[in-house]
Amino acid sequence: METSPSDAFIADVRQYDAIEHCHSHAHHQIILPLSGALEIEIEGRSGEARALQGAIVPGDFRHTFRGVGNNRFVVVDLPPRLNTGHWSDDLRRLLETPGFFALDAGLYHYARLVGAVSARDALDPTLSSRFAGLLAELLARRHPTNAAKSIRLARRLGPAMEYIGSHLDQRISVSKLAALSYLSIGRFHAAFRDYTGRTPGQYVFELRMQRASAMLQETAWPLNRVAAAVGYSSQAAFTHAFKRHFGLSPSRYHHRTGPPLSCDPSP
Repeated sequence: METSPSDAFIADVRQYDAIEHCHSHAHHQIILPLSGALEIEIEGRSGEARALQGAIVPGDFRHTFRGVGNNRFVVVDLPPRLNTGHWSDDLRRLLETPGFFALDAGLYHYARLVGAVSARDALDPTLSSRFAGLLAELLARRHPTNAAKSIRLARRLGPAMEYIGSHLDQRISVSKLAALSYLSIGRFHAAFRDYTGRTPGQYVFELRMQRASAMLQETAWPLNRVAAAVGYSSQAAFTHAFKRHFGLSPSRYHHRTGPPLSCDPSP
């Protein structure tokens, strides 16, 4: 994480190695995941920026971090002092407290747009600044003045979110997730939707599609193996779901973004 100029808004795509680093910087930082994970501890608060969950690192907060897996993140650096005439009170309040937040559909797709643009060409300073400002304001409006509440929900739902991320190849029941959160099913549904902007089913579906997208870009696995890795016993069902979500079949998506597919060794 490099120090940004004191008056600049910067958005770019970064990767982090598996070595643990520790530092602080004057600028604020918003971290939005594209793939992989980033383990972060901010002034004693531990968590991860990972699929559908981002992180906020306020300026001058000492933090420890290390990358996990083949990771890519859209990182937004914001100046220590935000001009009151141009940026909302919601944004300034949001940047006062370190924590983690769920990406709603709009933030998720906007982060992927920034990642796609960056993959084609390095972002010039003007475009980088515009991306950064819009991403920051979108996040602030998604979480208006509710930073403390968001942190409480992140802690309560943390075990359930981790369970989802590590069991995408299996059936995931809402009753199991509610039990992990020590909530009734009804209260879990309400808390989950409040935190993520989605139902548990919608969240699991989007996470499976994101995981499948990363696999198709980064591996040469046959499609039935990708399907199984994200919880589909039928390649046809996976293909239908993927095409509904991305507008392309998995094979066409892989052809555009990934290495040649390996042959399916099964009979």
